[in-house]
Amino acid sequence: MKLTFWQRCAVATVGGLTVLGLASPAFAISSDTTGSNAYGDSTGTWRVYDTKCDSESAYGNYIEKGTTGIQRKNNNSGCNTHSEGDIGSAITSVQACRDVTAGRDNCGGWNEW
Repeated sequence: MKLTFWQRCAVATVGGLTVLGLASPAFAISSDTTGSNAYGDSTGTWRVYDTKCDSESAYGNYIEKGTTGIQRKNNNSGCNTHSEGDIGSAITSVQACRDVTAGRDNCGGWNEW
């Protein structure tokens, strides 16, 4: 049996909406500072890049959906490297940071809110 024009339109609409529903992209957020880049997304994936060749390591501060407090993720591997992992739930806030050896950490006041 051949479908009518309106039946074909209905099938195409339902099929299109199904594809859109299954293909919802993950949102991603990132933060940059001198020597560090931090990334997080709605699946819980995080990455911290050390982007400066110095003796100061990079880290990221992350807030996970539905939890309180900040989770710190370190990258102590050195120049032009990254660390990565999975927190488990969506990451809702990210801040790139560096450990400053002889001074105040550039993220010193971030967790005061």
